Amino acid sequence: APLALDRLAALNRHDLELYDQASERFEQQWARYQAQPRRTYSIAARLRITAEQAKSGLKAQMLHTWPGLAEQVRRARAKRRNTQNGST
Repeated sequence: APLALDRLAALNRHDLELYDQASERFEQQWARYQAQPRRTYSIAARLRITAEQAKSGLKAQMLHTWPGLAEQVRRARAKRRNTQNGST
């Protein structure tokens, strides 16, 4: 029995040494990781695409439900340009 206890104590010491080495290595690697700047990714492009899709979808729906809208908008813009330029 004393031989088994000595063997267990030796194995336990060895396990504790390995644990200490692993903990030290982890701390070093974690410090190295924390020292590196991390990039964050912007979602602005994704939101812009979604907004453009919504805009084109609404525009298509309006033109479908109000067929003369494009021509009315063109006339109103031309009239406003002519008014701003001094001619009526």
